[in-house]
Amino acid sequence: MTAVQSTEPASIQSLQRGRAVCLVSGGIDSPVALWLTMAVGIVPVAVFFDSYPLSDRRGREIALEGIRRVREHLSAPAIRTYVVKHGSDASEIVSSCQRNLACVISRRLMFRIARVIADREAADSIVAGDVVGQKASQTLHNLFVTDSAAGGLPIIRPLVGMNKNEIERIARVVGTFENSVSPGVAACGIPTRKPRTRSHVDEIEESEARLSLDHMAEHAVESAEIMEA
Repeated sequence: MTAVQSTEPASIQSLQRGRAVCLVSGGIDSPVALWLTMAVGIVPVAVFFDSYPLSDRRGREIALEGIRRVREHLSAPAIRTYVVKHGSDASEIVSSCQRNLACVISRRLMFRIARVIADREAADSIVAGDVVGQKASQTLHNLFVTDSAAGGLPIIRPLVGMNKNEIERIARVVGTFENSVSPGVAACGIPTRKPRTRSHVDEIEESEARLSLDHMAEHAVESAEIMEA
């Protein structure tokens, strides 16, 4: 942890270690994952999945502010950011697919969309702020199932070996913590009581067969709002 905190922002400008699509929400974890990614010289393309009206309308504002605070802390240039409308896709997943698999299927669609963006932006990896076991979609089994939707693109999880206290400590140093705990933080919005924690690729793909996934991913990217945050 000491090594991470001693990283000097001035050195970041001289590093170029690839380009990654970074999934960013309004929560505590993903801005820290973004910061750690940028701190080692990886150039980010940020993606926020806006699940409104299944999640709070302020989720977008909070997520974009988190991106800006990370950038400012590192004295980095503006970050190319995609705001992807995910509410209608999430609703279709809930209505068409097995309900207790909906969280994982929604997450897999996000990774499919991230892969399309990576192809367009010449990125060579996807970064996610997952912490093992923190949510039903973040068990080892479900992370494996999620990764299989990324078409072989490497998935980087900078927080995978950290606990809650460590992540919050970095968030306070970076200046994203207070923003991330403000009212209206975005959630996945999937209404399910007992999400599966141990899903399997074959059953997921059987449920996904009811969706036009390629069309959904392409349309999500085509209709995304692209900005410099």
